[in-house]
Amino acid sequence: MSNVPRRRRRPRRVPEFQESPDTADKLDAHGLTIEQAMEVRQIDPVMAAQSAKSYFGPDGVFYEQPERLKIIGPDRTGRIFTIIIEYPDQDDRSTIVTGFESSRRDELLHRRHRGGRRR
Repeated sequence: MSNVPRRRRRPRRVPEFQESPDTADKLDAHGLTIEQAMEVRQIDPVMAAQSAKSYFGPDGVFYEQPERLKIIGPDRTGRIFTIIIEYPDQDDRSTIVTGFESSRRDELLHRRHRGGRRR
């Protein structure tokens, strides 16, 4: 038997978000509000896995980032955002890790999974 961790099963639907004490600050650092993150969850979201990774940060410290989920979707103005969340707990609630305006790659992923519709 291998020691490589198995990928977690992705939830069938986008889980409810719960806020941590620093959620608003993390989103604000990227120009988002909690309300926009909630809109992304509610208005036509696409869910994808974000692989675990290990790396040395600019401070020389070794970091291990667990596998997470990313939710890609529009806010009510049509701008596409990516929200990174932890895997849901037993109550089907996930903590927001961060969020930012989607990269071109994430926008294409969203469009491909939504039948090519443009926002």
